[in-house]
Amino acid sequence: MRPGAPAHKQKSSSTNLPQSTRPVVVGSTLLALITGDLSRGLTALVAACPCAIVGAAPVVQACAFVRLLSDLQVLVKNARAMEALAQLTKLAVDKTGTLTHGCFELSEASVLAPYGSREELLKLLAAVESRDSHPLAGCLVRSHVGCVATYSAGKGPAALPAVDNFTRVESMGVWGIIGGKVIGAGSAGFLEAMAIDLPEEAVRQRQVWEATGSAFTPVYMTVDDDVVMVLRLEDEVRADAAAAVACLQSLGIQLAVLSGDTQRAADVVAAQVGIQEVLGKLKRLDKKAGCKRNRAC
Repeated sequence: MRPGAPAHKQKSSSTNLPQSTRPVVVGSTLLALITGDLSRGLTALVAACPCAIVGAAPVVQACAFVRLLSDLQVLVKNARAMEALAQLTKLAVDKTGTLTHGCFELSEASVLAPYGSREELLKLLAAVESRDSHPLAGCLVRSHVGCVATYSAGKGPAALPAVDNFTRVESMGVWGIIGGKVIGAGSAGFLEAMAIDLPEEAVRQRQVWEATGSAFTPVYMTVDDDVVMVLRLEDEVRADAAAAVACLQSLGIQLAVLSGDTQRAADVVAAQVGIQEVLGKLKRLDKKAGCKRNRAC
C-alpha cells in the first residue's frame, strides 16, 4: 500500500483477497457447483489453501453435530466439551437412565400385617408420590392409577386424596399428610432420617428378594411411625449397555458407576454390563465430589 493513500482506499484494499487465493476460491466453488458435491469443493479449498481450514472446520463440525442429533439422538450443547472427549481417560456414569431404561416397574409389594389392604395403601402412596418428580415416584403413581397421563387428581375413579405439607427428604424419600396421618416412602436412609425403626419382617422380605439375585430397589412405605409396606421396584438394563461399555473399555477408557441407589442394586447392574468400580447410596453432591476426586487423580 502506497503511503499517503486515501483512508477509504486503504480499507478497501485490506478486505480484498490476495491475488493467489482468488483462483483457489473460484476453482473450488466451480468444482462444488459442477459436481453438486460441497465436500469436494471444501476438499479442494483446504488442499490448495491450508488456511481455509479455519472456514471449513465449522462446516464439518456442524455436519457432525447434526448427524449425532438426527441419527443417534445425542444433543451436543458445547463444542469444546465434544473436543475434550478425545482426551477422556475415565468416565463416571449414573445407573438409572444411563445403564438402565430409567423406567421403574413395581414387581411386588408386601403389606406388613395388620395395616390394611394393598390397594388402599397404594392409593395413599400414589397421592404423596404424585407430588414428586423422581423416576421412582412415577412408578409408584402408575402402580395405582395406571397411565399417569389419563388420571386427574380429585376426579374420576382414580382420584387421589389431597396431600398437605408435602416434603422431600433430600434424595432419600418423601412424606405428606393425608387425613391427619403422615404418609411417607423412601429408602432405609429415609427411615433413619425420620427416626422410624425398620421391622424384622421388612428385613426378612428384602432378604428373600435379594436371594433371587436380581437388581431391584426396595422402598419402604410408612404411616406415622410405622413401616406398613415394602415394595420391590425394578428397572431393566439397556440391551446395548454392555456393548457400549465394552467399546469404551477397548479405547482405554475406565468406567465407574456413581449411583444414588442401594449399593447392592448398583453392584448387580454394574456386573451385568462389565463395570468394576461401583459406588452406591450417593447423594447428588457426593456424585459431584466423586467426579472431582477422579479428575484430580
